[in-house]
Amino acid sequence: MTRAFPIQRRAMMESMAVFGLVSLLAWTASLAGEAKPERVTRWHGYEHHFRIDDRTAYVVLPKRAAPGRPWVWRARFPNYHAEMDVALLDRGFHIGYVDVAGLYGSPKAVDDGNRFYAYVTERYKLSKKPALEGVSRGGLFVYNWAAANPDKVACIYCDTPVMDIKSWPGGKGAGVGAPKNWQECLRAYGLSEEQAMQYRANPIDHVTKLVQAGIPILHIVSENDRVVPPAENTYLARNRLPDPLRRRFQVISVAKGTAESQGHHFRHPAPQRVVRFIVQHALYEGGYVSSSVSRTLEQVDAIYATMPPLRYQPPKGRWKHLPRTMHLLREGPALRIVMLGDSIINDTSRSQWHLLLERAYPKCRITKITSVRGSTGCWWYKQGARVQLYVLGQRPDLVIIGGISQRDDIESIREVVRQIRAGSKAEILLMTGAFGRVDPRQPGWKAEIDPDGDDYRARLKRLADELKVEFLDMRGAWGQYIRSCGKDLEWFKRDPIHANERGEQILGRILCRYFAPNVTSDTASTAHGT
Repeated sequence: MTRAFPIQRRAMMESMAVFGLVSLLAWTASLAGEAKPERVTRWHGYEHHFRIDDRTAYVVLPKRAAPGRPWVWRARFPNYHAEMDVALLDRGFHIGYVDVAGLYGSPKAVDDGNRFYAYVTERYKLSKKPALEGVSRGGLFVYNWAAANPDKVACIYCDTPVMDIKSWPGGKGAGVGAPKNWQECLRAYGLSEEQAMQYRANPIDHVTKLVQAGIPILHIVSENDRVVPPAENTYLARNRLPDPLRRRFQVISVAKGTAESQGHHFRHPAPQRVVRFIVQHALYEGGYVSSSVSRTLEQVDAIYATMPPLRYQPPKGRWKHLPRTMHLLREGPALRIVMLGDSIINDTSRSQWHLLLERAYPKCRITKITSVRGSTGCWWYKQGARVQLYVLGQRPDLVIIGGISQRDDIESIREVVRQIRAGSKAEILLMTGAFGRVDPRQPGWKAEIDPDGDDYRARLKRLADELKVEFLDMRGAWGQYIRSCGKDLEWFKRDPIHANERGEQILGRILCRYFAPNVTSDTASTAHGT
């Protein structure tokens, strides 16, 4: 597309030659089940399995695969902005590549891609949903393959992608075009120029379908790109989306690419943002795991100071099944807590309640790991390697399971507890959920749990007793506060479901008081209350 790209490809091939190629195999023959040797090289220090017939194809192997064996499928120019791929290899991703140059995302390219996908998912036991990564003309392949296989895509990341053959190589708009490539493109599609101008199966025509299928998209573009103008490609595609869907299509904008590349190349300003995006969607399947702290102790105390004080009194004997947790809190040196659940658990975590707990137990340094996925409960976490990924891989001392998305599925919670215990010595706390669409001010709402009841709270309490794990009725404590605080419920909410920063403090302070020593209605670790 510009002269830099052939140079990138040549440099890639030369770097492979430096490491030496061990053996040769046609990957298409292997699809028929023939046992063949592989060329094995090194790529950025990683094992690189290489296959050739009329097309280059390879898989780069991480030193240790992440749970679920996630992978990135790179389309075109694999050494351009490769820093994200190297970082993902460090995280346990495989990297796959098949060279479909000269096909411009045509049906033949999609067919070759289907065969490559079938081979690598079987041969390397990779996830059935790769992250698709397209650079420049690679956008044509990525989007056209995704449109043919929307159920096989975790997410799409594209770097200055071509999304309409009329823009490049056609050059029928503001872009410079590439006449020789245009003729090659027409042959690949079997179109006349007139037919190409009316063609309605470009990536810009697929975007709405893909976003509606739940596929997250992230692009990076250069505003002065004359090779692939963003107005004719990325922005045109995004603007075709209905307003509510545009938030699922993110764009990183770079003001200027290099003059030598006519604006098409640039130093990547946000590689870690791309890594986080791909990890969230291809590894965590839309969830995330984070130990970041978004507020200071002073900030959360300032929020709480604007609220009526909390009077929650936790039950006596509440630590019976948490002996190690309480020992670490009292004596230190450190405690690792995983909070598993949905967006309500995320809101609880955002209260930074662990900072309050550190104040109450100054010998202990607490690491709080938020392991969440929106609208998700144990019915989802119990499947596949998700407990390993979201819980066991974080090396917890304590696991807190809660939220409002458990679907009253007690047996799934039981299974997650079983998996945690099979893989660790972590202690466990089960919590009921708060907020959501429940309004404790309504007549008939009950703060206490009926021990013989058949509702979710009662059954979760019985499960905790049976499994000898601890239990916190967050809903009861939260509801009592809402009923007695003198404030409207909406004062604590950012939307009809979720807590705002004040609502987060209710949840976090209840949880802190559950663990805090010697709590009574008028005992506090600050003047205003814990």
